[in-house]
Amino acid sequence: MGVTIFFFLSGFLITTLMRGERCNSLIGNRLFYIGLVSYSLYLLHFAVIFGVERALPMTNVFAQACLALALSCGLSSAIYWVVDKPFARLRHNLK
Repeated sequence: MGVTIFFFLSGFLITTLMRGERCNSLIGNRLFYIGLVSYSLYLLHFAVIFGVERALPMTNVFAQACLALALSCGLSSAIYWVVDKPFARLRHNLK
């Protein structure tokens, strides 16, 4: 029940923030960047969570979740800049 309310309120907050014409604000830019790296994050998050659980089995679950979140965000950002962005540029140059 609590998770459902959290996701509902998160969606409401994002929708409210993005409705205005000031989408280039600091929050809008961060949400836009999350959208850019979201596919990489989607592909990596399960492997990172599994790896953190295997590497640190006796660690607090909250600490594991924070580490997995930080690693997932960092790796997905790196993949965006090293793989996605150059291939998008290559695709554009080949047209």
